[in-house]
Amino acid sequence: MYKLLSCSLLALPLATRAQTPGSSLPLKAYVGVGVNGGRYYDKRYGEVLNNGLLYSPTVVAGLHLTPTLTLQLGANMYNHRMSYTAQGVDYSAGNPNNPVISYTSGTTRRRYYIVPLLVRYTFAGSAQRMKLDGLLGITIYHTREHSTTTHLDSQFQVTNQYAYSRNATYANLLVGIGARYALLPKLELASEVRINPFYFGYSVGAYPNVDLSIRYCFGTLQ
Repeated sequence: MYKLLSCSLLALPLATRAQTPGSSLPLKAYVGVGVNGGRYYDKRYGEVLNNGLLYSPTVVAGLHLTPTLTLQLGANMYNHRMSYTAQGVDYSAGNPNNPVISYTSGTTRRRYYIVPLLVRYTFAGSAQRMKLDGLLGITIYHTREHSTTTHLDSQFQVTNQYAYSRNATYANLLVGIGARYALLPKLELASEVRINPFYFGYSVGAYPNVDLSIRYCFGTLQ
């Protein structure tokens, strides 16, 4: 998360330099921080990360390409943990009336780095202080997973234990709408509703998430 924040803030010196007198490149950019709440679907496992809403700090940076088109990059992160314990009964070893009991427990920890990369279109006719946007792009998911499995005998003594780690990256389509309100000449409050539609087998679904942030613009607000 901190690396993503650092990358987003790399726009700061570029934007500042572009706004100095005599600059030939009228670069206009913005950075912001906020909070994201929503539900996300892991299509690798065919499951939702959580039954309720997940909340996470978020960072955002954008670059104005034209007065109506903006390239925007955001980032937020979620942690997900699952645990289980199961009992095994083996009738084949020893006396069938006195089966061998064993236990298996496991824990899986996943960290999801979620990066929405999108193009923002500002609708014509928006008010001076209030802007309405259309959003289209992709959401990139990078997952780091670590799992541990432990086998125990009937006396709860560890008989075997193993662990593994793996990473994965995939992307989903992103569509959404947004609204922005100018608080000051260079400061705005922004809200975005983003939807990531997905296909799993014969099922089609979409889980929305809402992002609320405050943004500082280098130059005039677009």
